[in-house]
Amino acid sequence: MPLGPTACEGFHAIQVCSAEILLKLTISNKLGQSFRWREHRYRGLSTLSKDSPDPPAAGPTFDSEWSLCLDDRVVVLRQETSTHQIWYKTLLPGAISPSVAHVEGTERWLRDYLNLDVPLERLYESWSEKDPVFGKLAGRFKGIRMLRQDPWECLVSFICSSNNNIARIGQMVQNLCTHFSPRLMTLLHYSPDDAGLKEEVHYHPFPPPEALAAEGVEMRLRELGFGYRAKYIAQTAQMLCAAHGQLHSHDSKRHAKRPRKSHDDEAWVTSSSHASVAEYLESLRKMSYLDARQELIQFPGIGPKVADCILLMSLDQPESIPVDRHVFAFAEKKYKIRSKKYEDIADQLRKLWGEYAGWAHSILFTADLRAFSTFQDEGYAKMDVTDGVTTSSPLGIEPVARVKLEVEEENKQSIPVKLEVKETATASLAHVAQSSNIESHYHVVKPRRARNAAKGQSK
Repeated sequence: MPLGPTACEGFHAIQVCSAEILLKLTISNKLGQSFRWREHRYRGLSTLSKDSPDPPAAGPTFDSEWSLCLDDRVVVLRQETSTHQIWYKTLLPGAISPSVAHVEGTERWLRDYLNLDVPLERLYESWSEKDPVFGKLAGRFKGIRMLRQDPWECLVSFICSSNNNIARIGQMVQNLCTHFSPRLMTLLHYSPDDAGLKEEVHYHPFPPPEALAAEGVEMRLRELGFGYRAKYIAQTAQMLCAAHGQLHSHDSKRHAKRPRKSHDDEAWVTSSSHASVAEYLESLRKMSYLDARQELIQFPGIGPKVADCILLMSLDQPESIPVDRHVFAFAEKKYKIRSKKYEDIADQLRKLWGEYAGWAHSILFTADLRAFSTFQDEGYAKMDVTDGVTTSSPLGIEPVARVKLEVEEENKQSIPVKLEVKETATASLAHVAQSSNIESHYHVVKPRRARNAAKGQSK
């Protein structure tokens, strides 16, 4: 019987099978859905099994974990697929031990963020029955789930995504945190590239709207390499703050009951009636897809495709399908959709897949990515990839390609971005399941001044 992270002090479990969510296919930065999760390695000891024909060698093993900085804490996740558990840990500044309330708050946030009330396995079955193309591909890529992200962070992240690749988007989003939000804590983790090496990781929350609406932000963003997106980010933050005041603390929102979407006109609230940016953006979750989309495209840097990304990944609009040139090609090749119009293609795919069409679309495109061509879900027999692969992603962004941009800035155009792929690197995300007895290796790093003082006292 494999030993999970139960031996790790401070971890708590959520019971959920990998068919409902597979973290490495949901929160990984390589997928282009969320850009701030950091992947690390954690250390354990291999468990020898008498039933194993080839038992693992004794000694240290390293598996993946992911960490994310919220406003007041860092959350660390691990997944044990053999026991159908996601393990989470709450880390607070100053090495403060989390209270029961902190732990319960993290679990409420996590369940909401991971959209765990959506029955993904049943959706897979439904899509497979409706769509033979989906049915052929879905078995290898179970557990790809759309996140329910903070709307403000998601909005800014996808303004950064315009004419960009996933790695660079991640760098931009991290720069926003580093330069416009105070450091919450510093921790030591094993490096994802060299499991024997520990590295300091500085954690900054995502900056609130008022931080990006301040004077001089656009110039600073240009210095950081944001290009024309600097203007869009600064102007959008200014518009939101001018109309809706300051951003309320996320803590009061994070654990609130999930609002239900309503198609009743009385549930729609005009933008002028909201006291904060958070309240305004969260109100879009109650609107119809088309009304919420219309609200978003009024802001600089948000065209139809960027709006659809924000709607799908943060605003409870699962029918939203971001369409770019790769979606055009996929729709024509796989589904014989000949239209060249953005809305026509999205509408036909919605008719095929139903209310959660955006979720189905993301799964199919992950399966079609060259970076995932050798990926195997644990326990699933290896399949030959017979169909051609593309370099698109669920979001219409190039995750593994260096591209030469041949278009001007995207504003409100629904015309797909034209990209010329110059070089594509192939990567494998295949993982071998290991049974481990886990050791916890988190260390709060003291500020340099405190460390120097400690050294002086020890002399």
